[in-house]
Amino acid sequence: MENLLSSAASHKTLPDSFVFAPDQRPPASAADVALPVIDLARPRDEVRRAVLEAGKELGFFQVVNHGVPEQAVRDMEACCEEFFRLPAADKAAFYSEDADRPNRLFSSTTYGTGGERYWRDCLRLACPFPADAAARDAWPDKPGRLRSAVEAFVAPARAVGMELLRLLCEGVGLRPDYFDGELSGGDVVVNVNHYPPCPDPERALGLPPHCDRNLITLLLQGGVPGLQVSYRGDWIRVQPVPGAFVVNFGHQLEIATNGLLRSVEHRAAPNAAAPRTSVATFIMPTEDCLVAPAAELVGACNPPRYRAVTFREFMRVYKAVGARRESVEKAFRASASSFQFQPSRFDATGGRAQSRICEAVGSGMAVVFDAEVLSREERIPEQFVCRAEERPAGCGDGDGGVEEMADIPVVDLAEFLRGGGELPRGVAEACERHGFFQVVGHGVGAALIAEAYRCCDAFYARPLAEKQRARRRPGESHGYASSFTGRFDACLPWKETLSFHCPAPPAPGSGRAVADYFVGVLGEEYRHMGEVYQEYCDAMTRLALDVTEVLAAALGLPDRGALRGFFAGGDSIMRLNHYPPCRQPHLTLGTGPHRDPTSLTLLHQDGVGGLQVRAGAGGGEWRAVRPRADAFVVNIGDTFAALTDGRHASCLHRAVVSSGAARRSLTFFLNPQLDRVVRPPGALLAAAAAGRPRAYPDFTWREFLEFTQKHYRSDASTMDAFVASIARGRGDGGGHDEHGGQEEK
Repeated sequence: MENLLSSAASHKTLPDSFVFAPDQRPPASAADVALPVIDLARPRDEVRRAVLEAGKELGFFQVVNHGVPEQAVRDMEACCEEFFRLPAADKAAFYSEDADRPNRLFSSTTYGTGGERYWRDCLRLACPFPADAAARDAWPDKPGRLRSAVEAFVAPARAVGMELLRLLCEGVGLRPDYFDGELSGGDVVVNVNHYPPCPDPERALGLPPHCDRNLITLLLQGGVPGLQVSYRGDWIRVQPVPGAFVVNFGHQLEIATNGLLRSVEHRAAPNAAAPRTSVATFIMPTEDCLVAPAAELVGACNPPRYRAVTFREFMRVYKAVGARRESVEKAFRASASSFQFQPSRFDATGGRAQSRICEAVGSGMAVVFDAEVLSREERIPEQFVCRAEERPAGCGDGDGGVEEMADIPVVDLAEFLRGGGELPRGVAEACERHGFFQVVGHGVGAALIAEAYRCCDAFYARPLAEKQRARRRPGESHGYASSFTGRFDACLPWKETLSFHCPAPPAPGSGRAVADYFVGVLGEEYRHMGEVYQEYCDAMTRLALDVTEVLAAALGLPDRGALRGFFAGGDSIMRLNHYPPCRQPHLTLGTGPHRDPTSLTLLHQDGVGGLQVRAGAGGGEWRAVRPRADAFVVNIGDTFAALTDGRHASCLHRAVVSSGAARRSLTFFLNPQLDRVVRPPGALLAAAAAGRPRAYPDFTWREFLEFTQKHYRSDASTMDAFVASIARGRGDGGGHDEHGGQEEK
């Protein structure tokens, strides 16, 4: 507390710890360079041009007629000035040297300085948006009007910052909402800076030269000058404009725009005549937000200048290297060692660059699959090239150059349930030969399916950094996966997926689990999406259980409801698949050949097509499955095949991609409870020939799921490998590399 400058009545001399050598404090230029003052009430096109030009030229500008109420500005300035006039005892409770404390009063700076001190006190306030009672109670309670003044000021000030970001997006060619979500979703941080009169201002600094760590900053600098901005090798003084915000860009905006908009160094100079109090409002990303150059702003002539980095990691390095521009830029500059491909082999076209895709994140090397970028690339990165023997024929127009599957068995489910269980011709044979058929008359409304696709499109249109808020963790079966980057290093699927659990009654919390997941992981703005998929999953659960009656009839079980109980309270999974267009569809696959480890899969295809099934005699050939808007594809998975003791076949299938259009599909995986033992019903075992050994040992769904997530990449032989691992002592991976993961349709 003794370090607090504002606690002393006055300062007669400048302590040695505040003295800087002349070369560390070059004087400000005498040149008359004024920051542009932009009237936000002018026509939008005019404002957009002015903001962009000022941002590119200076990195700083001032805005007036910004919409923050004049009274809110006056109250904020008055309360902040009054705070620093309080007796030391009233401020003592908030004083802290702990830099990680979100609300605190401190002196000098948090930047690494090597021991120098700066002529400044600072009150830092963390302001979640929107503010809540807990946040408000953490702010100082003196002066009495401070809390209400902060609350009335922060929301409209943040709104100004967000509007400026939208204008910048329009100016540089990004979607207007590009910076919504995680990129601006952290706490609004307010720094109230107080610079007391300094006895020797020519030898001191209020703040060192630095660039802001955040996205965008709005500063009320009060009526006393002190802000200085670096411009063409000199320092220029910024003259205050009453009621104006000084606006500057932070490092995160520079990274996101790939250097098009730069974070400019600035400093604060004290004076001898009068105290100065300024209010800086910082719009911040969330800590786990992945910040990277926007796909639209990189290309062959403008490769990524910065590597992708989480804001948490950025802050760790920023604090360690100090806030000088050169040090920070060096720490996060993209380099040749950051990429997993040779630019000479993979050209970037259309204003995009593959180096955005294959950059290192943090200290480990990981491919980043950004669908928006990859879909425009003439050549795909080698990690996505599949094995020659698995490559699809043809040109990737949705069928992969193979013939359509003829005579696909189709079950009218409503008629089947109503008619007493008589199966259409060919269904039982299909279940035994290739494990595949379609159902119509399923009772799932067309409007619900259409809304599920609309929400799917809305999710995948979001920036990669926002989608990664729901990223799938290693060993988990839910979350967002951009391809299977970070898990596999070759033959990567050309797709991105969002998976989430759909617990069925009577599992605890099953009634709202999907809706709660979307809000809890992605935020309140995803509530409608969560409600849609909750309704869709409920419909899929009912449909899947009805389909088990079809399968029971195909097995010849006397009770067609005999299999329903096996899935009671099950841990099913819903997956939204997005396959972006691919310029080289003959070299890759949306999903490689595999059998689903799950029990039953219900798939709805959009109109593009891409699903192929292996069917026919002698191992069969690949056949394309034409999409039907009124039908769901049903394929049997490994777990259900084991439940039938091998009577029904697990369907071998794959997905090809298109050169001309994105493809989406809605996939529901019916599963039992995690600890349910997979054992054929007694009726099936009794019907087996005397002395015939069991086709599969008993196992739990949890064991098989963990095997596919942690030990084995699902393919055509997943169940064989799992059975072999059981024989050797459960869970050893069957002799395969532990590269994890499950191929999904």
